[in-house]
Amino acid sequence: MRTNIVVDQEEHAKYSPSKLPRIVLCPASGLFERAEDQGAQNVYASEGTMLHLVTSTSLEANELQLTQQTVDKFSLDIPQKDAVQECLDYVVALRENYMSLGNDFYDLIETKVGLEGFIPATGCEELREVRGTLDYALVAGRVLHITDWKFGVGIEVFPESEQLKAYALGKVASIANLARYDEIVLTIVQPRLYNEEHLKVLTITPQELHDWLTVA
Repeated sequence: MRTNIVVDQEEHAKYSPSKLPRIVLCPASGLFERAEDQGAQNVYASEGTMLHLVTSTSLEANELQLTQQTVDKFSLDIPQKDAVQECLDYVVALRENYMSLGNDFYDLIETKVGLEGFIPATGCEELREVRGTLDYALVAGRVLHITDWKFGVGIEVFPESEQLKAYALGKVASIANLARYDEIVLTIVQPRLYNEEHLKVLTITPQELHDWLTVA
């Protein structure tokens, strides 16, 4: 059964892993995209930021069914409401699966992660400055779930992406901690896609994640 929720609210560092092309090659700092250099947000990016906030706020309050109060507070239209609810439904299903098995678990919402723990394995000092925010994680025994909400409508995102692998590495924090898990489940929830699967899952082993990081 669920044991606790951890909410991390630290600030972002200057480099975001969301645009990191390949950490195994340790590019110079100028090749990392700085969060503050991404330019003014357009209306779609602003909407995505808002929907992330609604989702995290609901999860933190353990509000797994959107209330009218939340809908009114954020002025959500029906497609926006449906998108957030789909993310909440995913969390409900994941938790219920482990509760039905009688397994203890804990989950984390909006967790700040960093890659500095992998400097010894890569020799890449720039990883000290690469941090980001993981939307949702769940740990059940030796299984780690890493989940990213994507609210875009035009570009399909896949769990094989470098971004999600980087967030998984950030969650485990070091090569040594990879040994704590038997499998790592990478999930993209993209509820606003047209004519495509909204839920995509990739299960990898710690060794595969290790090799992706360290083998050029």
